[in-house]
Amino acid sequence: MRLSLAQPLNYLAPVVAVDRYGPLAGDELVDVLAEEYGFGAGDGARLGALTLGLLERGDRHSLTDQGDLAATVLRGSGVSTLAELDAVKQAVGRSTVVEERESLAILLRNCFERHPGFRLLLDALRKEGPSFLFPDLLRRLVHEYPNVFLSTFCTQAGRTRARELIEAGRTSRLYEEEAVWKDVIRTNVLFNFVQQLKHVGVLAAETRSHSGKISEYDAAAKPWVVLD
Repeated sequence: MRLSLAQPLNYLAPVVAVDRYGPLAGDELVDVLAEEYGFGAGDGARLGALTLGLLERGDRHSLTDQGDLAATVLRGSGVSTLAELDAVKQAVGRSTVVEERESLAILLRNCFERHPGFRLLLDALRKEGPSFLFPDLLRRLVHEYPNVFLSTFCTQAGRTRARELIEAGRTSRLYEEEAVWKDVIRTNVLFNFVQQLKHVGVLAAETRSHSGKISEYDAAAKPWVVLD
């Protein structure tokens, strides 16, 4: 599941572009985002919009029904150009989307919840809350939603190792042994994904993300706090 950007407003940028200009090829869309949105990770935004079901797949991207709905919500929120979306992003700054533009946070959260894998992940977060440590979430995921754990949280090499441990009946090593889970988990889960969940109003703003090396991550010092 390709949601690699910390600020989820970026996944709405392709919606704004296609709504304004009509169907665009992938490279055309990336160019528009660079020129009008000042964004250098346009392909990440495009892949995220595809993952969230906002764009149709194919040689040229048009809006899905969900993308059309998102475009309508954006226009109703005063966002019909990429410059206007960028102004919203700049206004959010170090705050969160849910605190500054709740209607857009709700739109994004609904997009997350429509994706089957992320819906299960959000369910796991809410079951584990209101406050927990990262290995607690891993325990729930590997026992209740192993496919979500493997596809969303693991590196490619980590996925292979984690699957081998699960198949060998040694699942507990994936959350009880710090050296093991730090070896299989993608680092950006602890930063980008945490930031996304804070922006859309799933995790509380006081949840601390981790931008350093995964070897330096202290789970006990950075509990995840789920909003009611």
